[in-house]
Amino acid sequence: MLHELHNDYFLFPGREFTVYGLRFADNDVWFLLHNPTGYLQEVSSIFFDVVDRRVSGHWVFRSEGLGARLFPPDLMDDPYFIDALGDLEPSYVHKWATLQKMLDGEALSAVPFLPEEP
Repeated sequence: MLHELHNDYFLFPGREFTVYGLRFADNDVWFLLHNPTGYLQEVSSIFFDVVDRRVSGHWVFRSEGLGARLFPPDLMDDPYFIDALGDLEPSYVHKWATLQKMLDGEALSAVPFLPEEP
């Protein structure tokens, strides 16, 4: 859940997002979000309070120099995926719709939340 107003138009306090990937870089954690314009966009985690600490079972890990990524395999293995989706290329729009449905379903599943930290 967003806790501060950010200058991007789709980020408002109190709004909840599904995080579609994580990138660890530049001493920060970046959340991969799907914004209302149809683009996948990385946003610094400092703007959010995490309300569900589970991570996706569909993500894969890749080390990248001093950082790392946890993304779904299609996004990890295809360096053009995010740009092609933004360009609304039909095969990528279809792949994304399938991925998004799977990840949203997982996020909304009845799997219990992890216990609160002390």
